Parts: sequence; structure tokens; C-alpha cells
Amino acid sequence: MKLQGKTAVITGGAKGIGEGIALLFAKEGANLILIDMDEMRLAQTKIECEKYNVKVLTFVTDITDVDAVNNVAKKSFSIFESIDIIVNNAGVWEKKASEFIDSSKPQSFLNITNECWQRMININIMGAINVTRAFLQKMIDKKYGKIINIASVAGINGIPGMSEYSATKGAIIAFTKALAHEIAEYHVNVNAISPGSVATEGRGAPLSYLGISSPSDMANAVMFFASSDSDFITGQNLAVDGGRTLSMKCD
Repeated sequence: MKLQGKTAVITGGAKGIGEGIALLFAKEGANLILIDMDEMRLAQTKIECEKYNVKVLTFVTDITDVDAVNNVAKKSFSIFESIDIIVNNAGVWEKKASEFIDSSKPQSFLNITNECWQRMININIMGAINVTRAFLQKMIDKKYGKIINIASVAGINGIPGMSEYSATKGAIIAFTKALAHEIAEYHVNVNAISPGSVATEGRGAPLSYLGISSPSDMANAVMFFASSDSDFITGQNLAVDGGRTLSMKCD
């Protein structure tokens, strides 16, 4: 098994891409620390992962809350001696609250309020930073670690009407590269994947040249970066998009 004896932190691990990653990691022998806001689905994912005889800790935690994230890390360190893998998967893309939209301004960029921008920044950028900062020192001390950030094709090409989401995912790609430079000397690899069209619960997706992917397709790519197969790769962003970024025609 590729991750036997490893311990992985996965944010947004209750459903969708995060659940797919958690199940594959468990199948490959990794102990898990799953963080999500959906308590019911988190409990269900924990049960499914434990079928592979691995240890699973779950935390219903808001990753924008620095103190709460640090508390998760403290509790995790009391159970696991080291953390080997961090997957920063949690994020939001939708403008779901009416207060985030100014209906008096019809243009997509101009009608996005500061509150919407701040929400995206807090979750998509600062959430990943908070979690990475909370667990990174253990990797540096051990001189080993794999950090995988989930970005998006929106951060590569940009998606019209989603400037706020595109900006945050572009930031995650830049963060990946900068951190990879900084901690390479400690043998901690930092990479990202950029999903394209993924069919998840309650969410459709535009077609790519290869159709629509599943969460398991993303999990396979994350597994590559989490395993020893990628030991000499760092600072990279892999588009797992069925060719969507080849042309904006797919949008």
C-alpha cells in the first residue's frame, strides 16, 4: 500500500472530492484527520474509511478560525506522532447568499460585493494557510512531508463571471510555488492540482474535451503527489481537467 503508516490531514473531507481522497488514502493505508463543517457527512465518511482498518479522527471545524484550527492540530499531535500529508481541499465557489449580490449592477464583476470577495478569500486562501501553518512545523522537524493544494482551472484561465473565485484559486497556485521554494530544503514537497469539470453532489459542470470527471479522478492525482512516486516533484500545478484549459471553448 502506497501510504501505509502515513498520516494525512484532509480539509473538506466529508463529501465530494475530499471524500474521494479520504477513501483512497484509507484504502492505501493512511491514518486520517478529516476536517469539515458537515457533521453528519463527516461521520459517514469516517465509518467508510475505517472499513480499511485505519485510524480516523474527525473535526467539525471552521478553517477560517485560526484558534480552532490550532486546536485541531494540538489534538491531532496528541494522537499521532507526526503528520506526513496535508491536503488543502476545502473551498467554496458559489454565490449562494443574496446579500453577496448587488442587483442594481448587472455586470458580473461589478455586482459582486466586498462581502462575497472577503468570504472567498477567508475560506479559499486563508483556510489553506491556517491549516498549513498549524501542521507544517512537524513536517519541517521530521524533514519529510507532502502538501497538496486543490486549486482550479479558474486559477489558470480565469472564468468569466467568477472573478472572485478565479482570483482565490490563482492565489493558491502562487502560494504553492512560493512555499515549495521556501521549504524544499526540509524535503517537504508542495504541489497543487487544478480540477476542471467534476461531477459532485448538487453541482453540474461544463464539459471538457473528455467529458466530466468524478471525484475519484481527482483523488488519483492527489495520491500521486502524496506518494513516493512524486518525491522529486515540487512547486507544480497539475491540471486534471480533461483538456478544458486547452481552450475556453469548453466554457
